[in-house]
Amino acid sequence: KPTALAYDWIGENIYWTEKTDTMGKILVSKADGRYVTVLLDNRIEDPTSIAVDPELGMMYWTDAGNKPKIESAWMDGSRRKVIVSDRIGRPTGIVVDYYMD
Repeated sequence: KPTALAYDWIGENIYWTEKTDTMGKILVSKADGRYVTVLLDNRIEDPTSIAVDPELGMMYWTDAGNKPKIESAWMDGSRRKVIVSDRIGRPTGIVVDYYMD
């Protein structure tokens, strides 16, 4: 079942998180629903939000599982990295703050 959604306005892709009974995952497709691809489906328990920064090619998501954390990766799912895992309660939202000149 989908839990969060983010739109890439440059590549015209939709990114979303899903949670099943046992695991979570991050998926992407074209905006019209074609080419659904699972980007990440390991070490994600309870994804609660996702945000993308298509100008930098990055995505960010929160995981409120047994070991809550905020992670990032390139928008193709590579270069995955934990950003925050200490002193974090139940993360439920994330956004990219775009600075405009």
